[in-house]
Amino acid sequence: MPASSLIDRLLGTDTNQRIRVLQTAIATLLMCASTIGVNYMVWVGIVPANESVWWTVFTLGSFAAFLVVVRLGLNQRFAEPSLTVPQTPTVAHCTAQRSGPTNALSAGVNDTVGAVWSIITGVLAVSTLEPRKNLATLASAFERADLDGCELRIVGAHGWGGVTVNGSRIRQLGFVPDEELARLYRGARCVAYVSRYEGFGLPVLEALACGAPVVTADLPPIREFADGAAITVDPVDPDAIAAGLEQAAASTPSAHQAEAASRYGWPEAAAATAAVYRQAAG
Repeated sequence: MPASSLIDRLLGTDTNQRIRVLQTAIATLLMCASTIGVNYMVWVGIVPANESVWWTVFTLGSFAAFLVVVRLGLNQRFAEPSLTVPQTPTVAHCTAQRSGPTNALSAGVNDTVGAVWSIITGVLAVSTLEPRKNLATLASAFERADLDGCELRIVGAHGWGGVTVNGSRIRQLGFVPDEELARLYRGARCVAYVSRYEGFGLPVLEALACGAPVVTADLPPIREFADGAAITVDPVDPDAIAAGLEQAAASTPSAHQAEAASRYGWPEAAAATAAVYRQAAG
């Protein structure tokens, strides 16, 4: 068995999980070392036997403080940022510099992700890499679709389940900041979001707000806000997804997309949540 596979089995594939395992191992080793060390000092006469308990408490406390410092350092150095969007892009923000589905990104983008995308527009998928996001089926559908050689770009951090997506025209961009994410939406030929199940489907709403054609799974939560504004497909049918990608790539932004997106935003979400609380409170 390769060493990398053995490490994955022992520690998992998620970075944050590996940090927790490493922290637990360090804590266990420090506790064992402190207990053995105090017992040794008692045995050789450095520490009086009647003070061994206090020395043990002192040593464990010192090691605990050290472990906290190590934990903070590991989290800062290795923890993967989660793909969060604290402010949903509005229609005005996202569509100001995008008049068509194949336009390049807005002027002034000079970072690596934006520069590459501005040269080659393609299909964009935004999701954490985990089984329910159905990325393997999307990749299969993408390979079948006639999209003039464009690339599938996947934005999102690694999640659980050890999901990997590979292909000759598939590139994983990893985590990107919110500002760059909006630029990627605007520059995409189309956006694909074909999860097997969803609670809402925020990337679909973001893509609509940015004027990008969207192919998404035909699921009740998504139909609730994107019906008629996005192309819906059977998420377990690669051929249906491929046909949807071809249709979306050939389409242009519609007024219905902007209208659907304009009905949603954080102020509206806050007001609706408050209304539910009031109703529940009687």
